[in-house]
Amino acid sequence: MTKEDLYYQIALAQYQEQFRRSAGFDTRAGSMMTAAAALAGFGAIVLRDFWGQTGSVWPIAVAVLLAGAFIAAAVSAISGLQPRNWRFNPDPSGLADHLHSPKYEEAGLTVWIGDELTKSVAFNNDVLNVKGRAVRRAAIFVGFMAVLVIALAVVVNVG
Repeated sequence: MTKEDLYYQIALAQYQEQFRRSAGFDTRAGSMMTAAAALAGFGAIVLRDFWGQTGSVWPIAVAVLLAGAFIAAAVSAISGLQPRNWRFNPDPSGLADHLHSPKYEEAGLTVWIGDELTKSVAFNNDVLNVKGRAVRRAAIFVGFMAVLVIALAVVVNVG
């Protein structure tokens, strides 16, 4: 294996690792949306019982908190699913230019593709960080929903 091939293999492995990380964030974002929907449904059932027991304004306040946390979790999870500005390199037009150049050689092509993949990896790291922050934010809102629903269930069962 030449050093050009080794460089290409390392760049390709980093690029593929980014796709795996992105798929992992997508899976987590879907899980956060599912958990938020389940907690919202369970919270609605518990709120109905809470409204029947108290008849006060507290169930409305808790419903607003629960709905706000659900909307925030859903928006955060959906923003974690969208790959904004994801860079897919090498560019086919650049590849065609390189192949038709008079100085075409396979080792040079391997290095050029490796360079393009490395540029994509550097650019896509920021995109993955944004996706990760969005999924973590969704997890925080889902955790808040879980605490709110558990506290509400305890209050309803105690009352």
